[in-house]
Amino acid sequence: NLDPNTLYTVTVAAVTGGGDGESASTSATTDSLPNMAVNIDNTASNSLDVSWDPVVDATSYDVSWSESGSSVVLDSQIVNDNAVTISQLSPHTTYAVTVSAKGTNS
Repeated sequence: NLDPNTLYTVTVAAVTGGGDGESASTSATTDSLPNMAVNIDNTASNSLDVSWDPVVDATSYDVSWSESGSSVVLDSQIVNDNAVTISQLSPHTTYAVTVSAKGTNS
């Protein structure tokens, strides 16, 4: 499995009983993953309904959240759909929600 947006170099050389032959190299950068648009569909005093566009070949999504401006993840859920309700939140608090697609290539 290759990482997205990463430069890789491939070098090929012939190896014979007489030693190594000349080598040839080429480099290429893998494509970046598309950004997902994450939508807040509904808010209540202690919950958020979050949705996003499905990602091709994703088998699940890791949804995590923290208070805005904090790097401390408060909780996370693995979901199989492209929507989730995040509950047990504090009223009048701004949250940052992160969604990561998971699949056979992740």
